[in-house]
Amino acid sequence: MGISSDVVTNLRSEGHDATHLAELGLERMEDAAILALAVSEQRIVLAHDLDMSRIMALGGATAPSVLSFRLSNMTPASVLRHLHHAVSAFKKELQQGAIVAVTDIGARCHILPIIRPPSSET
Repeated sequence: MGISSDVVTNLRSEGHDATHLAELGLERMEDAAILALAVSEQRIVLAHDLDMSRIMALGGATAPSVLSFRLSNMTPASVLRHLHHAVSAFKKELQQGAIVAVTDIGARCHILPIIRPPSSET
């Protein structure tokens, strides 16, 4: 959420299987449920806040991958330009499970899990 539906339309025109939660009537879905849905459908989440990344990091999750956009210009053209750059730079990592923070000056990638769950060894 927080990403324009025009971004989704453009991604579809490029041949991607993209969907927007609003299209499904799920725009009020809780973040944890969005992440669970993305895992079940093997999708990458695009978000305009840090909540998804925080949930993923603190929970020790390994999926789904999340691209978190922190741009001063969130127009569809700007988001798409930064999205294409980030996906190109981190394609392998996104396929394996990663959080990619996208900012005006570039993108940073963190492989999942970020915080490892405690070991069961004593």
